[in-house]
Amino acid sequence: MSGVKMISSKQALVFIDANRYLELYRVKKGKKQLTWLAENADHLFVTRQVVNEVNKNKVKVIAKFLTEEMSKIPKVDDKTLTVPDHLFGLDENKNKEIKSMMEELKTQIKKINGCVTNLALEIMKTVGESSDEVSATLQPLFANAVAHEEPELRKARERKELGRPPGKAGEPLGDQLSWENTFAGKN
Repeated sequence: MSGVKMISSKQALVFIDANRYLELYRVKKGKKQLTWLAENADHLFVTRQVVNEVNKNKVKVIAKFLTEEMSKIPKVDDKTLTVPDHLFGLDENKNKEIKSMMEELKTQIKKINGCVTNLALEIMKTVGESSDEVSATLQPLFANAVAHEEPELRKARERKELGRPPGKAGEPLGDQLSWENTFAGKN
């Protein structure tokens, strides 16, 4: 297979599926994983198919992750943080103080939500432009991705038609093509 460098028997070659790379866009702590990828880039085998899948899906993945995370932040409207005036008690000064604190809290929550929304939009923009930290770490690795050749594409189609793993019915040839690209001539 062209484009694959020969390695000695003392070196390891690792293939990572596109979904594992996409996981970097949905984990809360990924710095160690990015460091490991950068340090082990010479031992990672990447196919053009994996690169295409990651680039095609990363904005969708980060958008879903951010939406789920943002849904955990309290939302406020005029009905939130209210207590019926007849249950506040008899101390009018205490009532005013509590109502004032509640209004202040509503204002702060709205401000935080606005900041978080703006941050999420900025994150999605940087991911879409591939100027985020994950993309920057993956760029040198993905730059050496191996493209498939016609025999591998033919074998991948055959694998799919025969229902041989990897891959799922109704999905594109991605998994089969990565399999053939990675293990060409060995299966």
